[in-house]
Amino acid sequence: MVDSTLMDLRDEFFADIQVGDLVFYRDHEGQEVSGWARTRTVGGWCVWGDHAKDSPAIVHELENYLGHISRKQMSGRAA
Repeated sequence: MVDSTLMDLRDEFFADIQVGDLVFYRDHEGQEVSGWARTRTVGGWCVWGDHAKDSPAIVHELENYLGHISRKQMSGRAA
C-alpha cells in the first residue's frame, strides 16, 4: 500500500516522468504500489521497486498509471 502523504504530492502527467522519479501504479492484482522509474520503453516505463523481485513492472499511461513524484521533489522533501 502506498503512503497517502506521498500520493498527495504526486504529479499526474505521464509525459513528465523522468528516470529516478517515484511512480505510483496498480499492479496485476489491483493493488496500489510504487517504484522507481528506470527506463522509458515503447510500451511505457520500466519501474523497479520492492514488488519487482526478479523483473521490473511496466507502467502504461492508460492502463495502470496513478501518478508520480519527481526525484527533485523527493530530495527537497528529505531536506
